[in-house]
Amino acid sequence: MYNKIFVSVLALIFSANTFAAKVNLDCTIISSLKEKFSTAKNIHCKLKDNFIKVNLEIDGETKNVYFDLDENLIGESKKVELKTLPARALNYILQHYPYPKYNFYECIEFTDDKGFKNYYVAFEKNNQLITLKLDTKGRMSHFIVS
Repeated sequence: MYNKIFVSVLALIFSANTFAAKVNLDCTIISSLKEKFSTAKNIHCKLKDNFIKVNLEIDGETKNVYFDLDENLIGESKKVELKTLPARALNYILQHYPYPKYNFYECIEFTDDKGFKNYYVAFEKNNQLITLKLDTKGRMSHFIVS
């Protein structure tokens, strides 16, 4: 579900249709992947409408790395624990999305190609998924309901 949520977020950011057919890709063609992630293991690539998604493992940690079709890095993502969020963001979440009214689903850290981080925190309420986008200072810039 982590991948589904994050790909949906990427789709919103880049106006891509995430429900298009997935195409497996030979990862060795991505030269920047070899340069930046030379110690990666279990590498799997999929071609989406307008980006390439690479799932890999580095030092026992699973990450997704995203490239545009010209093989330029878009960013990378990984699951993180809710407690790793900035204090302001965590306080906002505890105040506005209390359990059991909202069930915490997952937290994803996304770092773009310039090193800027955002967090995507998903909650479930009445079979509806609510995803918040938070920056490193804990500010919520927008939310997505699906």
